Amino acid sequence: MRDDKMQNYYRQRARDYEMIYHRPDAVRLAEQEALASWIRTSLAGVDVVEIAAGTGWWTVQAAAVAQHVTATDAVAETLEIAKTKPFDPAKVAFRIADAYQLDALGRNFDGALSCFWLSHVPRAVLRDFIGGLHRLLRPGPVVCLADNCLVPRLGGELVRVAGQADSYKYWPLVDGGTELVLKNYYSEAELTQLFTPVAQDLEIDIGRHFWRLRYRRL
Repeated sequence: MRDDKMQNYYRQRARDYEMIYHRPDAVRLAEQEALASWIRTSLAGVDVVEIAAGTGWWTVQAAAVAQHVTATDAVAETLEIAKTKPFDPAKVAFRIADAYQLDALGRNFDGALSCFWLSHVPRAVLRDFIGGLHRLLRPGPVVCLADNCLVPRLGGELVRVAGQADSYKYWPLVDGGTELVLKNYYSEAELTQLFTPVAQDLEIDIGRHFWRLRYRRL
């Protein structure tokens, strides 16, 4: 499944995307540090597949402790930036991959990481995406997911389309235009309902700016 608008946004913003991690907001910065620490704690010694690795900001955290990371993304421009990060090249492999066709990776993993991707998955195919991710994983793997909480007046106006379950936001492009990008937000209750049937040891943490969850696949 391709989302050309979303890929166009990340393709154009690849060079300056990481500015979002330097916003002068003490609460946001503290939550980012907590998320980085959580990734390192969760994935130590694990053979990890990362979905939507983007420019590698969170890949750095996983690679610092994991046995190995296979970092995937559908956008080549963002992965080219990720490759410049300070990784041990023996510990990280980069693959252009469709998040909805993960079987094409051709191997299995002991854990999974995906930061700020679930919000871009259409609600109608959420369970299909999760099922495809789980098919990549060996028995009992750890899965770590994180994404944005809805903060009023931050990150653009939330747009809802009549008759659709998904929501969207207008995000700026470097040429001065905007792109309407799918962006869904989840409550703790929604995340619990979504993952409880497929997870054991489910842990959910909701912050002001970010949520994160960790579980072991049933």
